[in-house]
Amino acid sequence: MNKKLLDLSDKIDDLTVELFYVIADVADSLNVPFFAVGARARDWILELCYGVSTMRRTEDFDLGVQVSDWNSYARLREGLIATKKFSPDEKKAQRLLYKGKGNFPVDIIPFGPIAGPDERIFWPPDDGFEMSTEGFEETHQASITIKMRAKPLLEIQSVSLAGLASLKIISWNDNPGRGDRDANAISGTLLTLLTYYHFDTISFSMCFSGSRISHRAPRERRGNILT
Repeated sequence: MNKKLLDLSDKIDDLTVELFYVIADVADSLNVPFFAVGARARDWILELCYGVSTMRRTEDFDLGVQVSDWNSYARLREGLIATKKFSPDEKKAQRLLYKGKGNFPVDIIPFGPIAGPDERIFWPPDDGFEMSTEGFEETHQASITIKMRAKPLLEIQSVSLAGLASLKIISWNDNPGRGDRDANAISGTLLTLLTYYHFDTISFSMCFSGSRISHRAPRERRGNILT
């Protein structure tokens, strides 16, 4: 695991903290490692840590949970529902709705031994919903620690910006039918970082920087660009 820790204990809203207290309590009781992925994690790092405003906002939460099989995943899901804080989403197999101030969607994505050699999962009972978990193991290993509250202590693992970009590149390559969603997510993060940190650098060239990034092979080198 990446040893980097971001102390955001006075910056994350109470609803989000409450949600993760519940998730951490259930996941820890079942010995299920998890980490935050997706745009929420990006916003925590950019906005709350570095003061950089992001161009897109999202109301949902995305979690990666490391489980060995579907029974382990079902126990986690049932444990969360048993808290009375979550309800199932009848339309999306991976989603629970958090009963805070409104129903917030929480997508819980299993990865690890549950996936086959090709890192794909097929949702029971009829295997009708397929999802790739490629890159999740690597991004979990390279995840950073976010301190959400000091008392009682709440620390969770979160995808790094490099890890998030890697996942989006893989998703973009695997799911061309999604249109420009992944490309926009990648470019938005990169442009934000470039704008705030590099435009005033001597000899900086967006053209050359973009070329270097775009010519990386995400499948072959993803493990090297996460830290």
